[in-house]
Amino acid sequence: MAASDSVAPVVNGDNDEGRVAYASVGDRPRQVWSLMLIRCARRSAALLIGVGACIAIVAGSLRPGTTEDLGTPQGFFNSLSSPLLVLAIGIALRIVIAPVALLAAGDVVWTTGAHLVLTGDPRSGLSRLLDRYHVANSYRSLRWSAATRVIARSRLGGAGRFLWLLEAALRTLAWTSVGVALILLLALGSDA
Repeated sequence: MAASDSVAPVVNGDNDEGRVAYASVGDRPRQVWSLMLIRCARRSAALLIGVGACIAIVAGSLRPGTTEDLGTPQGFFNSLSSPLLVLAIGIALRIVIAPVALLAAGDVVWTTGAHLVLTGDPRSGLSRLLDRYHVANSYRSLRWSAATRVIARSRLGGAGRFLWLLEAALRTLAWTSVGVALILLLALGSDA
């Protein structure tokens, strides 16, 4: 790429949405695996948060004053030795997943050059890097869609079907745990 060239997203063809979703999955097996594994980890984090909330409610750890310190690093580390442990692990996993997903999407952009064309607009190297970052960030968001999950599942064959079922089970368990936490919170309201 010449120093005077810039990059911009472009989509061609009859089915633009399908082409972009297909491109966001990536061409290499490790990119497809990373997509499915990150999706499962994201669902696991939601499940841990729900289960952690249930444990904290039953243990009475969600009383006023006990959760105020979670906003500080010291309070977070103190929660690791309390009934808030599972909740803290779920939150930490959820926080870690975002940059990991961005790096995985960035790998797709950098290795495939997906949907980037030269525009002839003379811009700095930093500007081109930021363009790629924005495309990677868009791909990261798109990789949470059902369309990309279906594409990745078909590319991985039997393993993809297993990971798809695992993700569905984790999603169901996560929503169930959140429902149970809400019921517990209502039932134990003044005690919790």
